[in-house]
Amino acid sequence: MRTLGYNVQRAKILVSVASELKAKYGGIPEDFDELRSIEQVGLYTSAAVMSLGFHRPFPMIDSNVLRIYSRFLGRRLSQKDAFDLLLPHVTEKNHKRVNLGLLDFGAVLCRHRRPLCEECPLNDLCCYAHDNYFKGRIAR
Repeated sequence: MRTLGYNVQRAKILVSVASELKAKYGGIPEDFDELRSIEQVGLYTSAAVMSLGFHRPFPMIDSNVLRIYSRFLGRRLSQKDAFDLLLPHVTEKNHKRVNLGLLDFGAVLCRHRRPLCEECPLNDLCCYAHDNYFKGRIAR
């Protein structure tokens, strides 16, 4: 069995991005829009660098966080929609706690497969829990 080669692809992308960062900026730009303008640097990576690297209030929307919001609201959201929805609620004081808390919440409770709706503190407000768990569509 052979690997799909993603590690090689990711390494090439990483080297390319690092080269561009060094050539254009002499390091990592502290401006969110500048960072987003770099090819292969997406919304999640830019927000993570801003939040965790520069301690700036940007929401980190990965697949776990996107799943939480989509399930909770009962409709699919794009990464950008979730970002825009969360941005006003992420502050200088709470951004790290909010971001890391949501990442963990999505990985531990609001899992892709077999979400733990029964244990979720938001289950009485969540569209997904109401439509699936409480109607017996999710195993208890």
